[in-house]
Amino acid sequence: MKELYAAEETERKKINHLISSIQKEEKDIADCQTTLDKIKHHASDLQTFLALNHIQLDISNNEKFLETLIKEEKMNHVSISWKNETSVEKLLTTMKKMGTIILETKAGDAALTIRKNKQSQIMLPIIPVPSINDIKLTLNQTVKTNGDESQTLFATSGYHHDCIKIINMKNRKTEKSIVVGSEIYEIVHKDGKFFYNGCRRGLFVVSLDDDYEVQLVNLTLKRFSSIPIWSDKLYFIGDDDSITCSDPQGGSEWKLEQKTLFSNPRGIAVDNYGCVYVSDLVYGSYNFVVISPDGSKHRVLLSEKDDLKKPQSVFYNRKNNKLHIANQRNEAFLYDVSKRIDTLFLSMSSSLTVCGVCDYRNIRQLSVFWCSECDEGLCEGCKDHHAASKGTRDHGIVLISELQENLIKELYDVEEKENKSITNIISSIEEKEREVTESQTNLDKVKQHASDLQTFLAMKHIQRDVTINEQFLESLIKEEKINNTSIS
Repeated sequence: MKELYAAEETERKKINHLISSIQKEEKDIADCQTTLDKIKHHASDLQTFLALNHIQLDISNNEKFLETLIKEEKMNHVSISWKNETSVEKLLTTMKKMGTIILETKAGDAALTIRKNKQSQIMLPIIPVPSINDIKLTLNQTVKTNGDESQTLFATSGYHHDCIKIINMKNRKTEKSIVVGSEIYEIVHKDGKFFYNGCRRGLFVVSLDDDYEVQLVNLTLKRFSSIPIWSDKLYFIGDDDSITCSDPQGGSEWKLEQKTLFSNPRGIAVDNYGCVYVSDLVYGSYNFVVISPDGSKHRVLLSEKDDLKKPQSVFYNRKNNKLHIANQRNEAFLYDVSKRIDTLFLSMSSSLTVCGVCDYRNIRQLSVFWCSECDEGLCEGCKDHHAASKGTRDHGIVLISELQENLIKELYDVEEKENKSITNIISSIEEKEREVTESQTNLDKVKQHASDLQTFLAMKHIQRDVTINEQFLESLIKEEKINNTSIS
């Protein structure tokens, strides 16, 4: 058996060395592919010519490497076998049983409880996503835009430009310029990446780390379509006047095509619940539409009779639930957005779901924010007073929706950590189970074929394996790795 293990170890080292060489060559090929992609986007003709010569040389080296593997027979199949000695047959009559292997396991009776922190002790209300029929717009303010010399509005245009500029607003200086392969009409930033509307080239993402550009959607986009982001979803308007929701990799979640509803959609925005707002620029309708989060339903909220005149752009302020609609001419509108939501209560403290200040005044008002220092909820109005008051202006105030998201994320993180720990333990136990099975198989073979000396040596080896397995099981119990785990 020792000779067999030695032969197996030698071949295993050869195979590992061969695999490492192949993996290195695979990495070199991937680097060549990445370099080629960047050359196609950014290099001049001369740079392309020189780089292609270098890449051709790398390809030749890779071909020679593969040829040497075949010529030197490094990829030949290797089989290890064992031929019995004739004297082994005598063991069948001289040995009936060499001993008994006993494997004893003990069930864990300890429980691991992760204690709740202050936030996790708060029982949160379950707030269902509102229906689009629950949404109501109330005109808050009308702004005259024709002829104003306002200096508070800044805009960027991608027409005939193919460069992204990162500007420091404190000193008004350009910190970085990123050249891309097309005109840029709308842009949005998330997690160190820029997503931009390349019009005829589609939807692209640019990494701030290395300026590398990747096409996500190979469709012509509406020239002035913005790209709002909500949760992990992107929204855009196609040149065929369709509304599309996609994931960050460009995969389509849903697509809405409604020629009767709007024929020239221009502005698009998303609220805190994933409801999508779209404005139509066509004369005779000027519809302003809301679409359900799954794209299956839609409803006209405003139209020309509500004084919309070519609604050009839309912006939803998720912090205060206000909707901004800018007409192409004359006026812009600011709407308050209200949603009739029936809040469900599940064993929760009233100080969280109801504004504490309003409740003290016998007014029932749903809380939107949470003050961790005061340990109570606040509505929109009381939050402003709370932030302005000298005694409470330094308190930490967060949106309850954000608090919910953080708690859920924390729960998922703990669950993921425990799942990995359990998976590792199961893998270790399965590996030991395989070793025990191999020991049993070896024992059966020893009983049938081995000589007395071989049997003695094999039993020493098997006894050592049994001892190691016993120590492994004892370590699981001592280190409390097989205790029951509950997450609460």
